[in-house]
Amino acid sequence: MKYQGNALLKEDWSTTPVMQGGANIRVKTNNSRIYIFANADFTFLEPDFTITSYDDSFTEKIKQRMSVLNLTGGVGFRL
Repeated sequence: MKYQGNALLKEDWSTTPVMQGGANIRVKTNNSRIYIFANADFTFLEPDFTITSYDDSFTEKIKQRMSVLNLTGGVGFRL
């Protein structure tokens, strides 16, 4: 992290497990080439980071929660 051109914190990378789930639905009308569809996907992860200043004057452990909900839908045409 930099502030006004001065480096304040060292870089830190983390590895964490990811939980993913999703559901899809597709509905076709009677004897038609047109259908509608919907999709929902969810992703969740919670990595741990250790933040250290460049001069090693302080260190702090941080846990960051990240979650994403992706919703899509539409109309399709079958050839």
